[in-house]
Parts: sequence; structure tokens; C-alpha cells
Amino acid sequence: MQGFLRWYHRRYTAEFDTTTDFINIPLTGDEDAATLAKIPRSNISSTNYMQLNHSKLAVYIDTLRRSGYFSASYLAAKQASILKRGQELEAEKVTEGLLEGFDSDEVIHTQDIYQREDISKLTAYQPAGLKPGTQAYRLQLSSLGEENFSWIFYVKQEKGRCVIDSVHTTE
Repeated sequence: MQGFLRWYHRRYTAEFDTTTDFINIPLTGDEDAATLAKIPRSNISSTNYMQLNHSKLAVYIDTLRRSGYFSASYLAAKQASILKRGQELEAEKVTEGLLEGFDSDEVIHTQDIYQREDISKLTAYQPAGLKPGTQAYRLQLSSLGEENFSWIFYVKQEKGRCVIDSVHTTE
């Protein structure tokens, strides 16, 4: 699990911005140069509304898959969830802001990430009702503004590897 946390921290800070990467943004013509410089050309909407960027979603899911840290069921559920929220976004014809669900990271469910030095705080965890064959790990932090904030990572064996099957947060 510590290997996953190091990998995700590195990817998150260098590459992932899952609060906006999947969304194509409409241009109004009122954007200043600094704003335009922040929007990748591949994230400019072809309509006057926000749209799900399916090709970037596919790259993201493939990156998670290739990491070897996630179960097949986790990846399928994550992709289905993002596609559903994308359909809702497009049906609402949103022109600015974001619908709920695209306002935090897809894996860790927050807008802030842990610090590298926090990784050593990961501990085995025994929650009530843990399914047989599943293990849990907790990364508890107080640095994110909540005194008892923690991530709970549920893992299982799949093809001889220990993989993440779900991630939850507690406050």
C-alpha cells in the first residue's frame, strides 16, 4: 500500500487533475490570456456546454489499470460512475462551474492530497464487518482541516496481487 501511495502522490502532483481533466470547457470569448493558457486545447468544448472528454477518461482509466494497483471491479465501477456523471453534466447543459462529483479527485475523494511524509502513517485497519478475503488500511491525517480525517483503502487478492477494491474517507 505504501508503494501505491508513493505512486499516486507522484502521479497526482505531476499529471492528474481529475477535477477538470475529463471535462471539455466551452469558451465564451471573455477569457483572458492567462485563463486560456491553462485550458489544454483537447479540453475545449465543441459546444456551448461542458462535455465529458471520453478520450481523456479512457487514458485515465488505462493509467490506473496499467499501474496494477486497482481491481478490475474498481476500475469498471469508477468508469461507469464517471460516465454516468458525464451524461448528467451534458444533460444539464452546464456552461460554468461543475456538477457535484467532478469537484474532487476520483481516487482519494478530496481536493487535497496527503504529503509524502504522511505515507509512513499508513496502518492496518480492522473495521467492523470486513468481508472475508479483504484487508483494510487507514491513512489518518489531521492536516486536511479535519481532526479525524482518514482514507480507508480496502484491498483484495486478484491474479496473485493485492489490489485496491475501494477507497473511502472518514471525518
